[in-house]
Amino acid sequence: MEKALGQYLNYRSILRRRQPDRELFLAVPNSIGKMFDEPLGQLLLEDYDLRVLVFQSKRKEIIRWLP
Repeated sequence: MEKALGQYLNYRSILRRRQPDRELFLAVPNSIGKMFDEPLGQLLLEDYDLRVLVFQSKRKEIIRWLP
């Protein structure tokens, strides 16, 4: 998560300057997405203003958008 979050924040910084109309999402499998239900995950969503897409890898479908 630490590495993915760092990459997300770097890409978002660049994207905001080059293509400000586009929005970036962090895609995570359901096993990681459950972390955002916990207090630490909520803190990350709020502090970093994250946009998260949670997917089910076996069914290859999106199951949640956060926030």
